[in-house]
Amino acid sequence: MLSKLLTYKYDNTVAYNQNEIEGAIIVQKKVKLISTILSYPTLVLLTILLIITLFILIIRFIIKRIIRAVRG
Repeated sequence: MLSKLLTYKYDNTVAYNQNEIEGAIIVQKKVKLISTILSYPTLVLLTILLIITLFILIIRFIIKRIIRAVRG
């Protein structure tokens, strides 16, 4: 084994696939984002509740406008 180490050429270059590297970086960013979001479950639940509440209020407003337009 020692003779192989003595004759081994250490200056060989490694070919990198740029598309795979960029894909790995994108996946890494997405995993970090999901991890950060899930680190704060209370804020996530409050945000979801706020979005649902706003959606309901907007629908109520639209329905009231339609009823007013039909009545008069």
